[in-house]
Amino acid sequence: MKQANHSILRKTAAFALAGVMALSLAACTGKTKSADTGTIKTSGQTPSSSNTVPTDATSAYEEVANAFIDSLSALYDQAAEYSSDGLSEIADYLYGTTAASTSAMRYAVDCLLYMKGEGATLDEVIGGRMNDWGSIAALGFASPYPYIFEGFVDEADGRTDAANDCYDKAIINPNVLEHSEYLKAITLLDVPALKRVKEKLTSLEDKIFAVYAPPDFFIPRNENNFNDAWLRAQGREILNNDSNNYEAALLYYIEAVKVNPYNGDNYAGCATLYIFMDDPASAIRYVNDGLFIDPQSKSLNTILGVLEGAAKE
Repeated sequence: MKQANHSILRKTAAFALAGVMALSLAACTGKTKSADTGTIKTSGQTPSSSNTVPTDATSAYEEVANAFIDSLSALYDQAAEYSSDGLSEIADYLYGTTAASTSAMRYAVDCLLYMKGEGATLDEVIGGRMNDWGSIAALGFASPYPYIFEGFVDEADGRTDAANDCYDKAIINPNVLEHSEYLKAITLLDVPALKRVKEKLTSLEDKIFAVYAPPDFFIPRNENNFNDAWLRAQGREILNNDSNNYEAALLYYIEAVKVNPYNGDNYAGCATLYIFMDDPASAIRYVNDGLFIDPQSKSLNTILGVLEGAAKE
């Protein structure tokens, strides 16, 4: 059994910004975050083809967008490092988080460009890239940013209730960066600035998808999907309703690993289901990978003992 290198396995903060966003930019975003409730509220401002802002303000708004994109690029680099070290589950967690955040921001920029008069149709602006919030969220449910950027688009389109619903769903996710409301600056960018931001996003998007494939099958979108304990509970509920529905339950346990690759119980759930599905090779892989990351896991060590006992028979 491999031994974990804890200097490599130090838990990575999924959204550590590459730079600090200046507090003075808060007034430029047109968005506020309530200090007492932590909720994000709409401001009523919407972008249009006719809105204009001073050049220095546009530069500040674009700087906010670029700072966030740079933080996502740094997260991609961390994922690549973990992948080169053979820690595929942690790499997938970081790749998925980066992919969901990047594609959500890019799709929001596409929608804003269309609202400002770019393209005969939204599909023309998007150009064949992902254009569904649910599929984008499924790239990495640990990311709260599909809900946040969807909310920005809803608010920009005048759908205040839908926007607030997205913000309420995003804010319960502990991965939300402080001052994420600053990102609403993208709704105030002019067309040339939006195109520059999109170019950076599509470049990063292409890098991500060169090494990280979107899932073929995924669970329904839910604001609680960032929570591995909640995901495991959904898997157990499926089995409570149909004790042989291993494949459906497995989807939830696999997502649990994807949103929290540091918890041995998530690997143990996958391994157990693969045993029931008569796939010992996959079960052993999850046991080995889980014990490498969480060597003291009681559930994984119990399964290991069962597998070793069966091998001796």
